[in-house]
Amino acid sequence: MRFPLATKYLTHAGRRHQKSARSPVLTVTEAEILTAIDELKALSLVIEGSSSRVPRFEHNTNRMLNLPSESTSLLAALLLRGPQTTAELRLNVARLQPLLTSLQLRCFWKSLRETIRCWW
Repeated sequence: MRFPLATKYLTHAGRRHQKSARSPVLTVTEAEILTAIDELKALSLVIEGSSSRVPRFEHNTNRMLNLPSESTSLLAALLLRGPQTTAELRLNVARLQPLLTSLQLRCFWKSLRETIRCWW
């Protein structure tokens, strides 16, 4: 998702949508979400929006890691679901990056692998 999300959405609405369309189904408490957000904020991977009375959070991964949004989507799918085939990745990334062809997916995967090697 590209827009900032409130913890209420992450705790309740996200769970409701996951039951019908996503694997794995995650059951997390608001406290667990806030702990994860604090840890990600410490790494500057999540930023908090200030234009609302309800705190909203947005990922900052592609800016902090200097990745294109397509590579960030691949990374998110792999972290959430683990090893996948190209076809599975393409399907799972489609919600974040529509119309990504198999060839484009392979190119972004190669770029992501090279970037990760540089981190280590």
